[in-house]
Amino acid sequence: MQTTPVSNAQSSTQSSASTAAPADTSDALAAVDFDNFLQLLTAQLRNQDPLSPLDSADFVAQLASFSSVEQIVGTNQRLDSIAAALAGGGISEYADWIGREAESLETPGHFDGATPMRYRLSNDAQATSVEVVVRNSGGAEVARFQALNNTDIQEWDGDVNGTPAQPDLYTIEATYFNGPDVVRTETAATFGVVKEVRLAGSGPILNLVGGGSVDPSKVTGLGSQN
Repeated sequence: MQTTPVSNAQSSTQSSASTAAPADTSDALAAVDFDNFLQLLTAQLRNQDPLSPLDSADFVAQLASFSSVEQIVGTNQRLDSIAAALAGGGISEYADWIGREAESLETPGHFDGATPMRYRLSNDAQATSVEVVVRNSGGAEVARFQALNNTDIQEWDGDVNGTPAQPDLYTIEATYFNGPDVVRTETAATFGVVKEVRLAGSGPILNLVGGGSVDPSKVTGLGSQN
C-alpha cells in the first residue's frame, strides 16, 4: 500500500485562539455575577428599614438563586472546555484518518499470527549490514535476522524457529554495522490501521486495529482508505 507524507504541523495556534474567547467570556460573566450579587446584597442590608428588616426566608432564597446561577455558569464553562477540546484540541482534524493505514515511528506493530508484519528502516550510508531483533510486548526477543539497508518497506513473516509467533504487539529494533563496529541502532517504523481517535490528557491519541496506540505526531504517512 502506498503511503503519503503527513504534515504534523496542525493549525493548533489558530484553533486555540478561536476557542479561548468563550472561556474568557464565561470567566468574566462569573465574576460580574458574583460582584453584582454582593453589591445588591450589601445595598439591601444597608438601606433596609430597621423596623422591618429583610426577612430571613427572602435572604435564603436570594442565596439559593445566586447558587443556582453560579452552578449554571460553572456548567457552561465546563461545556466550553469540552467543546474546545473536541474542536480546537484536534480530534476532528484526525477524523478522516479512521480506517486508513498509518506508518508511525518507534511504534510496536501488530502481528495477527498469519499476516506478515510490515516495517520500514531509515537506512544508513555508513553501514555495511543491518541486523534486526524482534521483541514481543513483554520485551523478550523472539527473532533475529539480517535486513536490507534501505528505506523500502520490508516484512517479518512471524516465523519463530519454524512456528508462527503468537498474535501480539512486536517491536523491531535495527542495529547498523560497519564491519564488526556498531554504527547506530533504531526502532523501525511500523504500519497499523487507525481504529479510533480519542482525547487523552496530553491530546489526541490514535488507537490501532489489533491493539496499541500512537501519538499523531509520530505518524509519517497514511495509506488509502480501507
